[in-house]
Amino acid sequence: MKLSQHFSLAEATYSATAISKGIENKPDKEQLVNLTYSASKMEVVRRILGNKPVQITSWLRVPELNRAVGGTPTSDHQTGASIDFKCPIFGSPRDICLKLMQHKEELGYDQLILEPTWVHISFPIGRSRGQELTYVKGGPFKKGIV
Repeated sequence: MKLSQHFSLAEATYSATAISKGIENKPDKEQLVNLTYSASKMEVVRRILGNKPVQITSWLRVPELNRAVGGTPTSDHQTGASIDFKCPIFGSPRDICLKLMQHKEELGYDQLILEPTWVHISFPIGRSRGQELTYVKGGPFKKGIV
């Protein structure tokens, strides 16, 4: 099933951890609505990045899977509103974040987080704080993309 032109339900729900632990990472109706909305936003991300292929590393995580991977209990991955991704053809995760920040109003993201090897972005319906953060090993997130 396609969520949008370039994103499928299969890639939104894929998890090697889920497979290895026998966790069924299938969306309920509300999660499917969130996945579809987030996919429409990821189409905008893809366009901003020059229509380069985007590699999803984590999208939907049902609560059991979220616990298994050590996700925070309040993670928007559990609702299907957060996406971790890479776009190596475009550039580094930092390059991606800096480009997406230039389109903050158009994207309307809630959070944009620079992680060590990927970008985390979230699009919960009705919430768009526009936060930009950078992961710091062993410490709290730093405000901004640094």
